[in-house]
Amino acid sequence: SGNYYIIDGKQSGFETITDRLGKTVSAGGNAQHSTSQFKFGTASFLLDGTGDYISSPTSTDFEFGTGDFCIEMFVRRSRIATQEMFVDMRNVAGEVVPTMYVDTTGYLNYYTNGAVRITGATSMIANVWYHVAVSRVSGNTRLFLNGTQQGSTYVDSNTYLVRPVKFGAINFDNTFGFQGYLDEIRVTKDIGRYPSAFTPTTTAFEGDNNTVLLLHADGPN
Repeated sequence: SGNYYIIDGKQSGFETITDRLGKTVSAGGNAQHSTSQFKFGTASFLLDGTGDYISSPTSTDFEFGTGDFCIEMFVRRSRIATQEMFVDMRNVAGEVVPTMYVDTTGYLNYYTNGAVRITGATSMIANVWYHVAVSRVSGNTRLFLNGTQQGSTYVDSNTYLVRPVKFGAINFDNTFGFQGYLDEIRVTKDIGRYPSAFTPTTTAFEGDNNTVLLLHADGPN
């Protein structure tokens, strides 16, 4: 347990790291660690909504194919009435990869293969921590806000491609930037974790055999 960040350089106020499983994780713009807000631990990632992001390059661990997966994190928005990206994996528009964002009405959305597949109906407000997750279990993809399913279940027969993963902006052009704080990011492959409503964790995640990316956002030890 604990943080396994290995410092190997700096980029725009953010210390490039490897996650606890050895993947390179870096930042764009002036994304940085902040100790002013966090869900667990001692810090979170702070993004200003203009050119900021957290990313990890292409890996077969991010190639979900037809299998189960889950992408989840805690988010704290600093503004409303703005479309903001939480996670995107597209190299070009319309690719078959997971994309999760909040729209201008504050609703959580899941987009893949050229269309919005799930839209929530609970508005996210500013300056509140939320747990957000998208989970595919046995060909059914569900979207969750604080453990409550948003919208309808998407019958999901897509074969998801191998791509990089980016948090806080569209992957291919860095637009729809997220302004606020991200904490406790986890990507899971081969299990979906959440087949139905659940209570979000009250402690930091710990890795397991299906965790392919885990970011506590606490910075160097």
